[in-house]
Amino acid sequence: MSNLIILLIKVLLLNFPEFTGEIIINHVKEDNEAYLHDSFFLDRGKDYKEYLKTTEIFIICGDTLISFALDMSLDTFATYIQVKDNLFKKSSQKEGFIKLGYNTAIGKVKKFERVNGSKTMLGRRVKKHLSFTPSGNIEYESYIDTEVIYSQYIYKYLFAKVFTQEGLLVNNKETYLPKNKIKYSTIKSIIPKQCNCNIYFENLGFH
Repeated sequence: MSNLIILLIKVLLLNFPEFTGEIIINHVKEDNEAYLHDSFFLDRGKDYKEYLKTTEIFIICGDTLISFALDMSLDTFATYIQVKDNLFKKSSQKEGFIKLGYNTAIGKVKKFERVNGSKTMLGRRVKKHLSFTPSGNIEYESYIDTEVIYSQYIYKYLFAKVFTQEGLLVNNKETYLPKNKIKYSTIKSIIPKQCNCNIYFENLGFH
Protein backbone atom coordinates (compact mmCIF):
# COMPACT_ATOMS: atom_id res chain seq x y z
CA MET A 1 0.00 0.00 0.00
CA SER A 2 1.51 3.34 -1.06
CA ASN A 3 2.20 6.14 1.41
CA LEU A 4 -0.33 8.33 -0.40
CA ILE A 5 -3.14 5.79 0.10
CA ILE A 6 -2.22 5.37 3.75
CA LEU A 7 -2.29 9.16 4.20
CA LEU A 8 -5.71 9.41 2.52
CA ILE A 9 -7.13 6.69 4.79
CA LYS A 10 -5.82 8.51 7.87
CA VAL A 11 -7.38 11.78 6.72
CA LEU A 12 -10.74 10.11 6.08
CA LEU A 13 -10.73 8.39 9.47
CA LEU A 14 -10.30 11.72 11.23
CA ASN A 15 -13.92 12.42 10.28
CA PHE A 16 -15.24 9.32 12.07
CA PRO A 17 -15.44 8.78 15.85
CA GLU A 18 -13.62 5.87 17.46
CA PHE A 19 -15.71 3.63 19.71
CA THR A 20 -14.39 2.64 23.12
CA GLY A 21 -16.52 0.59 25.50
CA GLU A 22 -18.64 -2.56 25.68
CA ILE A 23 -21.04 -4.10 23.18
CA ILE A 24 -23.16 -7.15 24.01
CA ILE A 25 -24.69 -9.18 21.17
CA ASN A 26 -27.36 -11.88 21.46
CA HIS A 27 -27.28 -14.66 18.85
CA VAL A 28 -30.25 -16.97 18.20
CA LYS A 29 -30.09 -19.87 15.75
CA GLU A 30 -33.22 -21.49 14.36
CA ASP A 31 -33.24 -25.20 15.16
CA ASN A 32 -31.97 -27.13 12.14
CA GLU A 33 -30.83 -30.78 12.00
CA ALA A 34 -28.03 -29.70 9.66
CA TYR A 35 -26.15 -28.74 12.84
CA LEU A 36 -25.90 -32.46 13.68
CA HIS A 37 -23.10 -32.66 11.11
CA ASP A 38 -21.37 -29.41 12.09
CA SER A 39 -17.72 -30.04 13.03
CA PHE A 40 -17.90 -27.40 15.78
CA PHE A 41 -20.24 -29.64 17.78
CA LEU A 42 -18.88 -33.01 16.63
CA ASP A 43 -15.30 -32.15 17.65
CA ARG A 44 -16.44 -31.09 21.13
CA GLY A 45 -18.98 -33.85 21.71
CA LYS A 46 -21.59 -31.17 22.36
CA ASP A 47 -25.32 -31.10 21.76
CA TYR A 48 -25.87 -28.34 19.22
CA LYS A 49 -29.05 -27.31 21.02
CA GLU A 50 -26.89 -25.96 23.87
CA TYR A 51 -25.64 -23.33 21.43
CA LEU A 52 -28.87 -22.23 19.77
CA LYS A 53 -28.79 -19.15 21.98
CA THR A 54 -25.43 -17.56 22.72
CA THR A 55 -24.10 -14.22 23.89
CA GLU A 56 -21.03 -12.37 22.71
CA ILE A 57 -19.39 -9.66 24.82
CA PHE A 58 -17.06 -7.23 23.05
CA ILE A 59 -14.64 -5.06 25.02
CA ILE A 60 -13.33 -2.47 22.54
CA CYS A 61 -10.38 -0.15 23.12
CA GLY A 62 -9.75 1.66 19.85
CA ASP A 63 -8.07 -0.81 17.46
CA THR A 64 -8.25 -3.66 19.99
CA LEU A 65 -11.23 -5.94 20.62
CA ILE A 66 -11.59 -8.67 23.24
CA SER A 67 -14.46 -11.13 22.78
CA PHE A 68 -16.05 -13.57 25.23
CA ALA A 69 -18.55 -16.04 23.73
CA LEU A 70 -21.04 -17.51 26.22
CA ASP A 71 -23.33 -20.52 25.80
CA MET A 72 -26.91 -20.85 27.08
CA SER A 73 -25.58 -21.56 30.59
CA LEU A 74 -23.50 -18.35 30.36
CA ASP A 75 -20.28 -20.37 30.45
CA THR A 76 -17.47 -19.00 28.26
CA PHE A 77 -16.77 -21.38 25.37
CA ALA A 78 -14.45 -19.14 23.33
CA THR A 79 -12.24 -16.12 23.94
CA TYR A 80 -10.74 -14.00 21.16
CA ILE A 81 -8.43 -11.02 20.98
CA GLN A 82 -8.18 -8.88 17.87
CA VAL A 83 -5.54 -6.18 17.41
CA LYS A 84 -6.21 -4.28 14.19
CA ASP A 85 -6.42 -7.06 11.57
CA ASN A 86 -4.70 -9.71 13.69
CA LEU A 87 -7.02 -12.24 15.34
CA PHE A 88 -6.07 -14.62 18.15
CA LYS A 89 -8.08 -17.34 19.93
CA LYS A 90 -7.45 -18.71 23.40
CA SER A 91 -6.33 -22.29 22.95
CA SER A 92 -8.33 -25.10 24.54
CA GLN A 93 -5.38 -27.48 24.17
CA LYS A 94 -2.54 -25.50 25.72
CA GLU A 95 -1.66 -22.26 27.47
CA GLY A 96 -1.87 -19.03 25.53
CA PHE A 97 -3.42 -17.93 22.26
CA ILE A 98 -3.12 -19.08 18.66
CA LYS A 99 -3.25 -16.75 15.67
CA LEU A 100 -6.10 -17.32 13.22
CA GLY A 101 -5.98 -16.59 9.51
CA TYR A 102 -9.60 -16.98 8.44
CA ASN A 103 -12.05 -14.10 8.23
CA THR A 104 -15.58 -14.04 9.63
CA ALA A 105 -18.23 -14.56 6.96
CA ILE A 106 -19.68 -11.07 7.34
CA GLY A 107 -16.17 -9.65 7.17
CA LYS A 108 -16.08 -10.81 3.54
CA VAL A 109 -19.12 -8.74 2.53
CA LYS A 110 -18.10 -5.98 0.13
CA LYS A 111 -21.26 -3.86 0.18
CA PHE A 112 -24.52 -3.53 2.11
CA GLU A 113 -27.25 -2.48 -0.31
CA ARG A 114 -29.94 -0.16 1.06
CA VAL A 115 -33.52 -1.45 0.50
CA ASN A 116 -36.95 -0.33 1.69
CA GLY A 117 -37.58 -0.87 5.37
CA SER A 118 -36.64 0.61 8.73
CA LYS A 119 -37.48 0.23 12.43
CA THR A 120 -36.44 1.50 15.83
CA MET A 121 -33.97 -0.51 17.92
CA LEU A 122 -31.92 0.63 20.93
CA GLY A 123 -33.64 3.98 20.54
CA ARG A 124 -32.09 4.32 17.08
CA ARG A 125 -33.77 4.47 13.68
CA VAL A 126 -32.11 1.65 11.77
CA LYS A 127 -32.37 1.05 8.02
CA LYS A 128 -32.67 -2.24 6.19
CA HIS A 129 -29.83 -3.49 3.96
CA LEU A 130 -29.23 -6.69 1.98
CA SER A 131 -25.89 -8.30 1.19
CA PHE A 132 -24.18 -11.57 0.27
CA THR A 133 -20.76 -13.09 0.78
CA PRO A 134 -18.70 -13.12 -2.46
CA SER A 135 -19.44 -16.84 -2.94
CA GLY A 136 -23.17 -16.19 -2.59
CA ASN A 137 -23.64 -18.95 0.00
CA ILE A 138 -24.62 -16.61 2.85
CA GLU A 139 -27.32 -13.94 2.69
CA TYR A 140 -27.60 -11.07 5.16
CA GLU A 141 -30.64 -8.99 5.99
CA SER A 142 -29.24 -6.24 8.18
CA TYR A 143 -30.56 -3.21 10.05
CA ILE A 144 -27.91 -0.50 10.28
CA ASP A 145 -27.77 2.80 12.13
CA THR A 146 -26.46 4.98 9.30
CA GLU A 147 -26.29 8.06 11.52
CA VAL A 148 -22.99 6.97 13.07
CA ILE A 149 -19.97 5.44 11.34
CA TYR A 150 -17.13 4.39 13.61
CA SER A 151 -13.55 4.42 12.39
CA GLN A 152 -13.08 0.72 13.24
CA TYR A 153 -15.12 -0.26 10.17
CA ILE A 154 -11.80 -0.58 8.30
CA TYR A 155 -10.95 -3.76 10.24
CA LYS A 156 -12.25 -7.23 9.37
CA TYR A 157 -12.82 -10.31 11.55
CA LEU A 158 -14.79 -9.52 14.73
CA PHE A 159 -14.96 -5.75 14.19
CA ALA A 160 -17.01 -6.46 11.04
CA LYS A 161 -19.80 -7.94 13.17
CA VAL A 162 -20.79 -4.48 14.40
CA PHE A 163 -18.93 -1.83 12.38
CA THR A 164 -19.56 -1.30 8.66
CA GLN A 165 -18.81 1.50 6.22
CA GLU A 166 -22.57 2.20 6.21
CA GLY A 167 -22.82 2.49 10.00
CA LEU A 168 -23.43 0.46 13.16
CA LEU A 169 -24.84 -3.02 12.48
CA VAL A 170 -27.58 -3.34 15.12
CA ASN A 171 -29.55 -6.36 13.88
CA ASN A 172 -28.66 -9.08 11.43
CA LYS A 173 -30.37 -12.14 9.91
CA GLU A 174 -27.79 -14.56 8.51
CA THR A 175 -29.03 -17.32 6.18
CA TYR A 176 -26.68 -20.11 5.06
CA LEU A 177 -27.70 -21.43 1.66
CA PRO A 178 -28.86 -23.93 0.50
CA LYS A 179 -29.43 -25.59 3.91
CA ASN A 180 -31.29 -22.53 5.20
CA LYS A 181 -29.48 -22.44 8.51
CA ILE A 182 -30.60 -19.13 10.01
CA LYS A 183 -29.03 -17.05 12.78
CA TYR A 184 -30.29 -13.75 14.21
CA SER A 185 -27.79 -11.40 15.84
CA THR A 186 -28.94 -8.35 17.78
CA ILE A 187 -27.02 -5.81 19.81
CA LYS A 188 -28.47 -6.00 23.31
CA SER A 189 -26.54 -3.04 24.68
CA ILE A 190 -23.84 -0.62 23.62
CA ILE A 191 -22.06 1.21 26.45
CA PRO A 192 -19.36 3.77 25.65
CA LYS A 193 -16.83 3.85 28.48
CA GLN A 194 -13.12 4.01 29.14
CA CYS A 195 -11.31 0.69 29.28
CA ASN A 196 -7.79 -0.67 29.57
CA CYS A 197 -7.17 -3.71 27.38
CA ASN A 198 -3.78 -4.31 28.98
CA ILE A 199 -5.56 -5.43 32.15
CA TYR A 200 -7.47 -8.04 30.14
CA PHE A 201 -4.26 -9.09 28.38
CA GLU A 202 -2.60 -9.72 31.75
CA ASN A 203 -5.54 -11.65 33.16
CA LEU A 204 -5.87 -13.77 30.02
CA GLY A 205 -2.15 -14.44 29.65
CA PHE A 206 -1.94 -12.74 26.26
CA HIS A 207 1.57 -11.54 25.36
